[in-house]
Amino acid sequence: NPDTRLVVSSACSGVTNLLVELANGVQAQERRNQILSQLAEIHDAILNQLQDASETAAEVYALLDTVTTLAEAASIQA
Repeated sequence: NPDTRLVVSSACSGVTNLLVELANGVQAQERRNQILSQLAEIHDAILNQLQDASETAAEVYALLDTVTTLAEAASIQA
């Protein structure tokens, strides 16, 4: 069908490794903050390329807040 479109998406370069490190439980607050900052920078670079990123940015930042919470929980479990 020529009208069918397929979109394949994947994590940005380096994101999976950062998330795995957080999931393994980074106990050092400084390192945890560094990783979270890297994640934010990667996604900010993408958002900055969009014409109207306000809705998308809100969703991305909400996800990053969730990642922060989960990273803190993982650090306690480690």
